[in-house]
Amino acid sequence: MSARARRAAPPAPVPVWLAALAALGVLYLVIPLVGMGAAVPWGRFGELIGAEASRDALWLSLRTCAAATAVDLVLGVPLAVLLSRSWRGVRCARVLVALPLSLPPVVAGLALLTTFGRRGLVGQVLDGVWGVRIGFTTPAVVMAQVFVSLPFLVITLEAALRSRPAGLEETAASLGAGPTRVLRAITLPLVVPALARGTALSLARCLGEFGATLTFAGSLQGVTRTMPLQIYLARETDSDNALALGALLVVVAALVVAGTEWTPGGRGGGPVHEDGAAAAEPVSAAPARAVPAASIGVDGALSARDWALTLEIPAGQVLAVMGHNGSGKSTLAEIVAGRLRLDSGELRIGGRLVDGPRAFVSAHRRGVAMLGQDPHVFAHMSVLDNVAFPLRCRGVPRGRAREAAAEQLAAVGCAQLAGRRGRQLSGGQAARVALARALAFEPAVLVLDEPTAALDVEASSQVGRVLAARLADAGTTTIVVTHDVLEALELADRMIVLDHGRIVEQGEPARLIARPASTFTARLAGLDIVTGTLVVGDDGLPGVAVGERRLVAARPPETGAPAAGERVAMVFAPESVALHAAPPGGSPRSALPGTVEAADESGGLVSVRLGLDGGAVVRARVTTAAWAELGTPVGGRLWAQVKATQVRVVPLA
Repeated sequence: MSARARRAAPPAPVPVWLAALAALGVLYLVIPLVGMGAAVPWGRFGELIGAEASRDALWLSLRTCAAATAVDLVLGVPLAVLLSRSWRGVRCARVLVALPLSLPPVVAGLALLTTFGRRGLVGQVLDGVWGVRIGFTTPAVVMAQVFVSLPFLVITLEAALRSRPAGLEETAASLGAGPTRVLRAITLPLVVPALARGTALSLARCLGEFGATLTFAGSLQGVTRTMPLQIYLARETDSDNALALGALLVVVAALVVAGTEWTPGGRGGGPVHEDGAAAAEPVSAAPARAVPAASIGVDGALSARDWALTLEIPAGQVLAVMGHNGSGKSTLAEIVAGRLRLDSGELRIGGRLVDGPRAFVSAHRRGVAMLGQDPHVFAHMSVLDNVAFPLRCRGVPRGRAREAAAEQLAAVGCAQLAGRRGRQLSGGQAARVALARALAFEPAVLVLDEPTAALDVEASSQVGRVLAARLADAGTTTIVVTHDVLEALELADRMIVLDHGRIVEQGEPARLIARPASTFTARLAGLDIVTGTLVVGDDGLPGVAVGERRLVAARPPETGAPAAGERVAMVFAPESVALHAAPPGGSPRSALPGTVEAADESGGLVSVRLGLDGGAVVRARVTTAAWAELGTPVGGRLWAQVKATQVRVVPLA
């Protein structure tokens, strides 16, 4: 099914009673306007609205409404952006901004008059010092319109800003965009429909403003008498004129509000699936690197997360960061990227202090690009402009930036996507485009926070291949936060394992996986883990009780290793477990009885899950022939003999 067909799918049905009430609401709003339209003397319409007083009122309304709307935009957009953020007192500020919506217009006019009128708090100063009078002038009309219309723009825009996708602005900052560019290129384009709607609503409110204008500005023809005032006065002397002007005002207001329903910015097609050509396209060599990689030095803490780390990453190294959920992996990524600040200690990138007691370099000035689970491709931009964005932030001319972006897209196999909008990409395509954009930035440091975690298996595999090829060519200092041990083995030169915000293991990935020193790394490697209290036997060998028997390691504890009485994990590979239908002969150190809980065959090997007496569970991996010879069904009893020379003792935190 095409994307167009999917978008044309009928909406979910609504209850009949709901539709009936909605129709009643529409009728209540429309019927009075129809009734007024029926009373308008259309045969004299041109004559009635062509009178001098009517022309003056219409022209004044158009001029003052345009001026008031411009003021609304100048003041309202910054105010909406500020109110959409979290800061102390923001709720009180939102109440104050919305207050004019609940005030009768005449009260708004009184407030303006007692403040800016000739004898007002501010007005008497303006009149006495500079000779400026505001009350009962055309500027007073504009001020009255702004007072009652500004909340419409602010509230509409602020609601859209508060619901905008999270992370896009932080991503733009990490690509080198300063606050003003982020606002202009990312924040406001995301809310163009809301900005247009808020502007139209404020303009419509200006057109209909009556009470505040009359109280603060009076009713002087050609000076302060707007269309609503002219209609009110005409109603007393010429009802036909009032009806004609009212109909004209309804038409103008309808055109203004209706324009918001055809505002561009919400179109451009929905997401598409990964196409075969994109998946099959080879990854090209990386463009030549101009910015040198930077070293990273962290020696600091973040007390709110119980995180404290001392870590050195040489320039050009790819470091994998692993650990269970909540171990502090993403905290490290966010501190390096400038999204979190250290409580104590310091962070240096390329020898430059970027975070410390008296220094903090903002994210857009660090030269650090961060790519997370959500690629945060800018939906309103083309793919080519997405990748060119960090270069444009540096002042690179548009043509050169697009040429470099095209090279990066070709390097990740996405050249054919250059003309699409960001919203039209599949998950795998978006991840590759985001990688191209990050590398186009030529960061001194690249932070990858589980970039393939949210992708399906096929897309994850494609992105993983691209990552491996690009990181091998780029020579960028890279931090890869991952839960995938294969990803760590494929991408990283070095790996650290975090637990409770501390480093518990570090070294070359393959070595750590082969000889883990923590239970987390053992689980990553698919090893069996049996925990218990360490007991040293008469033979001097360490072991733990498993039911009425012991699981023993062949080597005694070394200096600095766990001592007797401490909690430990006994770690061994499933291949080191031999299964027997009866107690093995001789005097094996680790012969443990248990019940078969499951058995699965794959590739000529059977993985057997055995629940040991005493509660521990181990897995054994035997050949299909050996399993057939045992002839034990699920639920049957077996003996597990573990080679003591293959058992390692790992301390538990």
